[in-house]
Amino acid sequence: MGKRAQKVTVTRNGPYAVSGRIPLQKEIILIGGEGEPEKWGKGKKYPQKESYDLCRCGNSKNKPYCDGSHKASHFQGTETASREPYSKLARKIRGGGIILCDAPSLCSAARFCHPNGGVWSLAARSGNPKAKKAAIREACNCPSGRLVAIERKTGKAIEPGLKKSIGLVEDPQNACSGPIWLKGGIILVGADGKKIRGAQPRHALPLRPFAQQAVLRRNPHLSRVQRRGQAFAQSEKERELNSAQPGQLALLPRPLVHEPVEQISRG
Repeated sequence: MGKRAQKVTVTRNGPYAVSGRIPLQKEIILIGGEGEPEKWGKGKKYPQKESYDLCRCGNSKNKPYCDGSHKASHFQGTETASREPYSKLARKIRGGGIILCDAPSLCSAARFCHPNGGVWSLAARSGNPKAKKAAIREACNCPSGRLVAIERKTGKAIEPGLKKSIGLVEDPQNACSGPIWLKGGIILVGADGKKIRGAQPRHALPLRPFAQQAVLRRNPHLSRVQRRGQAFAQSEKERELNSAQPGQLALLPRPLVHEPVEQISRG
């Protein structure tokens, strides 16, 4: 018998069903000198299982695992957000060293894009090696896959080379938990059995509030919790940059985020 596919399936009004022996661990947002997120820290590592269900309703007494509480609470987890591919959601900012692809609607409010004047400003100034390095670091730390840096010289997307695993994000600064971070191109399947935006290198799923849940990104799996996070989808720094350089931004034709820029820019 062959290995089961490594995937996460959104069950109808129920948990995230995980299969394929995917590692599960807490990932902690660590704050730097500017008072903003700077790097990731490792937290509790859970025993590896062939399959397991992750709580989506927020009522389980055995978090992060589902204990069936969604049934008693009559949880409504209808998928509501767009299933447009990344290429339809993203625009790009061209700098001297990188092209920054940005899909604001995927924002998970992790805030790694905020230090050093913001990743958008850094990308625009990426002809400077120091600004380029900082822009790449901030884009690669984004758990949702909203931000993708592309090397201008080679046309290759710069990804952190993450192995297939699931991270349970902890945000001590905001005293909240979430989102759930899919890493390494894990397949995400909707309740209708259809794939959601393919196997992206990075992808974030929402989590219902525990005690004080901060906003998570707008996505296909919840109808209310994500709404509170939309203020993070485009920071003041980004808005200023976009207003100053309207010609820098454009919709991308049709790539997966790891395709070379020649394919991303085709047409």
